[in-house]
Amino acid sequence: MNFLSTLLLGILIGWLIEWIIDWLYWRKKLAQELKNKAQELASAQNTIATLEKENKTAQEKLRTLETENNAKLKTAQEKINQLEAQKKAAEKTAQDQLNALQVEKLSAQRAAEEKIEALESELKNCSQARIDPLEKIKGIGPVIKTKLYASGITSFKQLGNLTPAQLEEIVGDEIKRLADEDEIIRQAQEFAENA
Repeated sequence: MNFLSTLLLGILIGWLIEWIIDWLYWRKKLAQELKNKAQELASAQNTIATLEKENKTAQEKLRTLETENNAKLKTAQEKINQLEAQKKAAEKTAQDQLNALQVEKLSAQRAAEEKIEALESELKNCSQARIDPLEKIKGIGPVIKTKLYASGITSFKQLGNLTPAQLEEIVGDEIKRLADEDEIIRQAQEFAENA
């Protein structure tokens, strides 16, 4: 039994020594690794918490920017709608004014044509009246001729007897743009003498 006791005692002592070594060396090492891992985990959790706070702040900022952007977009759209309405109103007003001017122009042309026709028929009936081709004078075109006829000036002699001021009063400001009043009167006097 000695042998068996010694063997058993040796196994027990060996196991005890292994346990002590394990406890002192390996478990401390594992405990240190566990502690390091716990610190890494805590650090990672802190990083995650910080990132979550930053994410929350970023989301709030994004919501604020979206709200501001939507408000600006809505304001801009309202302004565009107002401008489009103003444009349509202005176009309608301009078109109405243009139509009114066209009607007025047509009425004035008809009235002038009727007056010219009346004067021409009246002059044809008069034995003393004379109708000269006033457009032979340089500077007199259809517009000025029509105005002269409408005012009763139908001959070179009548035109030659006018003053530049009277001619301008009959024809209007167009005479300054289109011809020289003195030159028109001089030519009319020459045609009247040669007629």
